[in-house]
Parts: sequence; C-alpha cells; structure tokens
Amino acid sequence: MEDTTCKSVRSALWDYTAGTLEQSDGRLVEVHLGECRECNLHRAEVRSLRTGLKHLPGKTVSPLLRTKLRVIASRERSRQALRRDLAARMVEFRSRAKLAFDNLLRPIAVPVAGGVLASSSASASSWIHSISTPNGRTISRSGCLRR
Repeated sequence: MEDTTCKSVRSALWDYTAGTLEQSDGRLVEVHLGECRECNLHRAEVRSLRTGLKHLPGKTVSPLLRTKLRVIASRERSRQALRRDLAARMVEFRSRAKLAFDNLLRPIAVPVAGGVLASSSASASSWIHSISTPNGRTISRSGCLRR
C-alpha cells in the first residue's frame, strides 16, 4: 500500500481486521485510523460484519454433492498434471485409446460370444443322437432303450 488515502485504507480494512495485512501496511492503516474518524467507523462496521459472518450456521453438504465435487477436483488435478509432463500425456492417451477400443469391441464381442456358445451347444446336442451303455444297448434321445 503506497498511499494512505481513505479509499486505499478502506479497501485494506478486511485484511487488516483479519490480521493478514503485511506489518508495514498495517502500521500505515493504524496511523490513518487514528487520524480519520470515518475510516475508524468503517473499521467498526467491518469488524461487526466479520463477527456476524463467523457466527452464521454452517450449511451441510449432501454426501452425493461432496462426492461429485471430489470427482471434479480429482479430474481437474489430473488434467493439470497432464499439461506439465509429456510422459504423463502419453500414458493418458494410451489408457484412453485402450478404453475406447474396449468399448467399441464390447457390443460386437458379447453377441458373437453368445452366438458361438449357442451354436456349439446346439451342435453338441445334435451330435449325440444316442448313448451306448456298457452292455451294448443304446439309449436314444427320447429315452427309449434299444438293442
């Protein structure tokens, strides 16, 4: 803070009352507050507002919203990390490509696998027309015993 006009002091009052203003600037504000009655009244208002804000009841956040916010923050952190490192970009690109490839093949692979299993079980059941017993008799699919 270079000058100690009422405007500059009033803009620094929130930091001054919070105790976050640098020492040299804090001394300048103190000197001005000792001389200026209007700024001193403004400081009293700022203190009152800070006290009132501190005593407001806290709002609880739902667990679902908390989880969503954490996911958003995690994605943002990951995105920022990717900007810094070329190797991390390559790893991310490879994992996204693999996921996209897997997701493209899944709609094809499931019906194909189901069709192959269905056709193999149908062909296996048509292969076995009858079962031979150890004494030479055969049992047909209908369950009739033949000689």
